[in-house]
Amino acid sequence: ALKHSQILLADKKLTGPDRAQAIISHAEILGELGQLEAATEQLQEANKFAVQEARIRHVSGQLALKQALKSADKSPEKNALIEQAITDFTEAKRLDPLNGDMARQAMYWIGMCHQAIGNTAAAIETYDRLSRQHGDTSESLAATLAVANLSQATGNAAQALAGYHLVLETVKEPITYVNRLLPLSELRKKMRKAHLQFIEAGQFEQATALADKLQPVFSLIEVTELLAQTQEKWGHTKLREYSDVQRGSTSDLLQEGRYHLRAAGR
Repeated sequence: ALKHSQILLADKKLTGPDRAQAIISHAEILGELGQLEAATEQLQEANKFAVQEARIRHVSGQLALKQALKSADKSPEKNALIEQAITDFTEAKRLDPLNGDMARQAMYWIGMCHQAIGNTAAAIETYDRLSRQHGDTSESLAATLAVANLSQATGNAAQALAGYHLVLETVKEPITYVNRLLPLSELRKKMRKAHLQFIEAGQFEQATALADKLQPVFSLIEVTELLAQTQEKWGHTKLREYSDVQRGSTSDLLQEGRYHLRAAGR
């Protein structure tokens, strides 16, 4: 993508709004590659054309957020960058009065900004508003998953599981799934992480319930492996509990531990 973008910009016949659009796209690519200073310079160049202001503010906000995530936690620099990003995203949303892709994505990124500085309540409120106002969109799906992740991180396993199930039910067929904010590879990565976190927290029922819903985002073989891992961890946990207390009062723990290990094929 970078090579193609460079070739396009080298074309002297490319002028006006078309060149501005190419420059903005080039800035986005540089930002994704982590070349934030070069990306910012490209945006400044695009600004000279006085077109596509909403997209420029949107990309500017993304660059500020990326830079903030590289800064030390709670540092003045990070807070200033987050404030700049929120300002950019808010303006990008205002410049899209029809509440199109730009406005919806801006709302999602504002939620990410709040999340980046640990303002969980504001992040969830922003994501929830996005889902209410723009249900059945790619942005709403990404927001629902973000809320589920935050719910799990704050100890609300039931709400997290409900959110994960909603996301998986919405995806349906991976072959037709397209989401710029949440590509299939990223969705799979986040679901694996959620499953692992349930296991690490000893929430084996939730881990099992999540794995049961992972098809067709995951193959049957992958789901079977995840379920076996869950049962194995569950069984070993019960056996450890059995060894930590009086044997005379823990026959149920022993039986349950053996049951889960058998279910895991051990």
